[in-house]
Amino acid sequence: CQVSYNFCVKQNLVLSKRDLGKELLKYVKRGSIYGLLFAESADDFYAASPVQLYMFLHKTIQEALAAVHVAQQTKPEQERIWREQLGRPEMAEVWKFYCNFTKLQNVNVLSLVQANTDERNLLLMLSFFEADNENLSKHYLPQVISNDLTFPISSGYETLVLQYTLQHHGNIHMLQITSNTTVKTHFHLALPAILSQQHLEELGILGVLLDKDYNVTIPEKCLVSCQRLKLQDVKFSSKQLVTLLRGIGKDKEMKEIKLVDCFKEGHSDSIEDVIKSLHVERLSISSDDLGSVVSGVLHNRWIIDLKISIYSGECLALTIPKECLVSCQRFHLDMILTPNQWMVLVTNIAKSKILKQLIVDIQFEETDKPVDQGLCESVISSLKNMPSLKRFGMLVSNGEYPLTRSLLLGALYNTSTTDVYIYNNIEDYDYLENLWKGQTDVVPISPSLKCSLELDSFPLHEWVDLFIGIAQAERLEEVKVIANIRSVIAS
Repeated sequence: CQVSYNFCVKQNLVLSKRDLGKELLKYVKRGSIYGLLFAESADDFYAASPVQLYMFLHKTIQEALAAVHVAQQTKPEQERIWREQLGRPEMAEVWKFYCNFTKLQNVNVLSLVQANTDERNLLLMLSFFEADNENLSKHYLPQVISNDLTFPISSGYETLVLQYTLQHHGNIHMLQITSNTTVKTHFHLALPAILSQQHLEELGILGVLLDKDYNVTIPEKCLVSCQRLKLQDVKFSSKQLVTLLRGIGKDKEMKEIKLVDCFKEGHSDSIEDVIKSLHVERLSISSDDLGSVVSGVLHNRWIIDLKISIYSGECLALTIPKECLVSCQRFHLDMILTPNQWMVLVTNIAKSKILKQLIVDIQFEETDKPVDQGLCESVISSLKNMPSLKRFGMLVSNGEYPLTRSLLLGALYNTSTTDVYIYNNIEDYDYLENLWKGQTDVVPISPSLKCSLELDSFPLHEWVDLFIGIAQAERLEEVKVIANIRSVIAS
């Protein structure tokens, strides 16, 4: 055991006869020592015959024997050893064995680990898990583990450590679990312990691979104090996500839910229904899948602050309700729709009497269906008459002249709007030069408008008309101009 310890400290895996000493050499006649060490011959340039070298059957055996050696010392000596050795990577496994052999009864682990860092939390969690001392864990874990915990998972081992910690520490307020591995971590084993936390206010699960066939078991009292939930790259199945959201959203109101790329399968009516009934103030959904879940979001009657980013064309079959988001005050929408769908959606959203901020990141799906001119007038009228609108933003990624012009005019007409932001990320100059082709009227900006404009990629004649209109505003504070003009037209 002493030899094992010495060579763990020195980071040596190969031993010579001199290293073993005469006492151990008596047992080497059969080529091994109790089946733990085995001998091999190695050529030595300076020796007349091959040299006998000895290695442990596996490094784990060496580490376990080293831990036994430390545990056999007096308590003050054990304390001295770990003050010197704890934290060295080569002694990490020795420490785990030591914790298990002694149940952490021989040293004061709190005095060995003092700095309040994520690394300290992880080391303490590993230590108590390996010691498996129920009384010690229940007494000390709530005292020594921070109430705001960030825990990385790279294997099933860390999952078990997290599960054990949460079973003995019920006073965590913020928990963020991260993973960047593609191997199975058996995260479902820790999930019931996470969801059973009674005082957890904020939960984030990022990049954790969930076993496909695992059915999420939701406790009857699920995250009863949780106010903020973020799931990112977790890849739940539809059934798993429905079960989780239904359990979390039961009989209470959440402040914030973020779902970022956590849909693994196709659309489920159940997901649409559960999102429709979520009691949540702020909801953010980003995905390249499951576009039709937007229908459930638009029917939700509790959301105040909403951001939707859908990166596929799945919303093209979306039926837009006449009453959208009746409680919403801030709405950021980024998805692919046809021009007519965009206009119907904006018109219906604009019926709101309380919406203060509307930001649309416009991406169009090409269609043979002509743009409905009646809808264009409806968009202008709806935005113009929104009594509560203070901020309007439009980011245009590809062009559709009637809609972009209607949105811009509607926002500039509105006498309540104080901040208008328009950004055109379009390189199709033929489109830009025809943006307001045939429109001879100056852009009519309300005299009471107080706004900030940032416009990009407008043709020169468009800037002229726009600035004549801007000059009429009496309370204009700031104009930001990013000009990208292809050519200057003399006329």
